Amino acid sequence: MKEQLQNLNMGDFSDDEVTQIETLLAAINPKQINHSFGFRQGDTFDQNFEDLAGFLEESLADRLATLITELLKCLSDADPVKMSRQPNWLEKVTGKYLEISLDYLEARLRIDGLLKEAEAAAQQLEVLFVEVDKQGRYLRTEIRDLRVHIAAGRLYMARSIRLPESNTEPDAFDKPQERFARRITNLAALLASHEMTTVQLDMAYAHMADLLANYYESCHVLLPIWREHSLGLALNGGNHPMQVNLARQAHLRLTNKLSEIA
Repeated sequence: MKEQLQNLNMGDFSDDEVTQIETLLAAINPKQINHSFGFRQGDTFDQNFEDLAGFLEESLADRLATLITELLKCLSDADPVKMSRQPNWLEKVTGKYLEISLDYLEARLRIDGLLKEAEAAAQQLEVLFVEVDKQGRYLRTEIRDLRVHIAAGRLYMARSIRLPESNTEPDAFDKPQERFARRITNLAALLASHEMTTVQLDMAYAHMADLLANYYESCHVLLPIWREHSLGLALNGGNHPMQVNLARQAHLRLTNKLSEIA
């Protein structure tokens, strides 16, 4: 059986799949073929591709990446080390230091607003992430079932000897062998479509997984560290070299991580 399956050029089959193919092969009768042959029944996964397409069209991943880009821009104006530096006489005379202070305060407020938007976008992306995973698992199960049915059908057709049909027989216009062959061809087309869609879903899943992981690491880990060191710098007036260095490192780690997302 396994040698015959290898000749089909459909890849390897597990022992359980070979057993399933043998069972299907023994039961095939083109004249009495079940219309559901090759299709799963009673599965618990709904094929909600329309809903999934709607999620994808909203470009939630792009929305989150855009917010991260805006956040990164604001961080350049919200560098606590810049604020801790004492202004020189020219900056005092021209009011440049006041401008820097206002930009800093505005950037901090803007960061808070962007974080709320980004958190909402991340939560929506989590919903899409789960849906993509569910549909991917559904398709992989469907692919396994299609492969064994197609293999059984092709083995049956390879073993069958088609006899010339007589036009005098009552069912002369009924060609079950041809009908069964068309069924297998259509199932093969469905299998190819499922495999292509699965690859696309896997790519989308991997992209969203990286995006969400980087977002949570940036905004739930590195950002609080940045806030705490910024606060420490403000409390000592920027006069402590070690605190200045810690704030600079925290700012650099945060901006570098966000740059990976933007």
